[in-house]
Amino acid sequence: MSDSQASRRLELTAELGHWELTLMSGDVVSVQAHGYSVEVGDFVFVALMEGTPCFEMEIARFPTSCVEVVNGG
Repeated sequence: MSDSQASRRLELTAELGHWELTLMSGDVVSVQAHGYSVEVGDFVFVALMEGTPCFEMEIARFPTSCVEVVNGG
């Protein structure tokens, strides 16, 4: 591994927000992420990462059919 590869690390663009998902079962799941989108029947939570170019890293994915409410941010 070269020195440039050894010194490279992943960095967040900003502090992660706190999200709470209430599932259809009534259970509550906490997720730390910058945001989420709905993609083909899933809630997809992401972190925004520094880089050239900047990019998104998927944190968690939940089927929309299992989630009653999403709160937070």
